[in-house]
Amino acid sequence: MKLGVINYINVLPVYYSIINGSVPLPEEWKLVYDTPKQLVESFSKGELEVSPVSSFSLSFLKEVLVFPTLCIASKGRVLSVKLFSNVDFGKIKEIYTTHESLSSVNMLKIILNKKGYNISRYIETNDLNRDVVLAIGDKALKMNKIYRYTMDLGEEWYNIFHLPAVFALWIARQGIDRGYIGEINKALETSLKKSMENMNEIINYAKFKTGFEEDLLKEYYMALYYHLGDEEKQSLKTFFEESYKLGLIANIPDIKYL
Repeated sequence: MKLGVINYINVLPVYYSIINGSVPLPEEWKLVYDTPKQLVESFSKGELEVSPVSSFSLSFLKEVLVFPTLCIASKGRVLSVKLFSNVDFGKIKEIYTTHESLSSVNMLKIILNKKGYNISRYIETNDLNRDVVLAIGDKALKMNKIYRYTMDLGEEWYNIFHLPAVFALWIARQGIDRGYIGEINKALETSLKKSMENMNEIINYAKFKTGFEEDLLKEYYMALYYHLGDEEKQSLKTFFEESYKLGLIANIPDIKYL
């Protein structure tokens, strides 16, 4: 049995106590690390039983159950999901987008449409050394001081819709024994609770892992949160409604929660 892990530091509060062994997983479960987009692909191929995935993937993944209390979200600035540009936003015609994400690309399209920007092309790339690029995760955190203009998608989403931006959710395959899913949910919730009680340890580990400055990491973890509640569920509904209006999806998904 395999449990996905996004290989960015944004999920450390959820997984840290599992990684260090203080919250054990059931013996038959193994951790699999990858980017949000690749985790979606692995899940869709049946290679993962439980995983965090880009929120947008719920528009096409079939027969999945969403964990009812976990997500990766921000109310306002998120710092690690950003459009970077050396060109004034009003003059942008094409945007290079990270190949590692699904939610952020479609969230960006909705935001730019709401702001009246007319973008002719979105080009997926693994080379982020561009004049106009959407980046996420640890790479985005490294790029914050390089570009002339930046647009934080968490901040823009909140300003437009007055709702938190929900970037990722945890899902399970419908056919899995509910007891297994319950054990994993309990482990993730327990690990998150331990992390929230000792964020200094998380920050020190993230600093060791990435080399980022402590002040940046403190600001980052203050921006993120992990509870999926009513506001977050409303934001997901809004995300899919706006995606449907723009023709990004054919149908608004019926989200099934555990």
